[in-house]
Amino acid sequence: MLDYFLLSEKGERENNEDFISYMVIDDNNACFFLADGLGGHGRGDEASRLAVQTAESYFKEHYSEGDVMEKMFEAAQNAVLDRQSQPGARCSMKTTLNILQITSDSVRIGHIGDSRTYYFYKGKYISRTHDHSVPQVLADIGDIPEKMIRSHPDRNRLLRVVGEQWSGLSYEFMEPVERKHDSDFLMCTDGFWELVDEKAMKKTLKSSENAMEWIKSMRDIVMNTVTEKEKDNFSAIGIRL
Repeated sequence: MLDYFLLSEKGERENNEDFISYMVIDDNNACFFLADGLGGHGRGDEASRLAVQTAESYFKEHYSEGDVMEKMFEAAQNAVLDRQSQPGARCSMKTTLNILQITSDSVRIGHIGDSRTYYFYKGKYISRTHDHSVPQVLADIGDIPEKMIRSHPDRNRLLRVVGEQWSGLSYEFMEPVERKHDSDFLMCTDGFWELVDEKAMKKTLKSSENAMEWIKSMRDIVMNTVTEKEKDNFSAIGIRL
């Protein structure tokens, strides 16, 4: 049985440029979507909503097909590019996009941008998606420690997003995860993971009986964290198997 909870708040910003959704066909066919529109580029809220709704519609019609994950990203990209070409549209509308698909035997995770999906098993942190950002590259080559990604001045400089012309394959997939009891997943935008580290994610996971408690416990951390900047939009989806 799937246990899940979704949260999206605008923080202290005027608009919420995050957009989240889900579709559960049945216990063996479900998909969760999370996107963060790039606020500094205009119409980020429209870009995130369009990307998610397009991917969701594609899943509804084609969820039984083998390559549905790839096609959802392609459909989202084409929809945003098409909207950019319309009269009065802003060609700079862009967004991150994370998709998590659950089948009878596996969990498949894809992403583009710096919104993250974390995987936990039996309460232990296993892995996360790999940010498509400048600080992630600096961490990969050893110029900064991994933990500094959260506070790096270039953390909002993204290298791949939906709405930018792609040269080759731009979205990325984690290795498929076997669907097992005691597997937990957290999808979240940067306004969330910048303020909730992996240690806090694990601690709240272990003390929560369900996905709603887990997400609300982490929300409390976000709301109680004092930062020098205006609190960003923040969104999260908790999924427990």
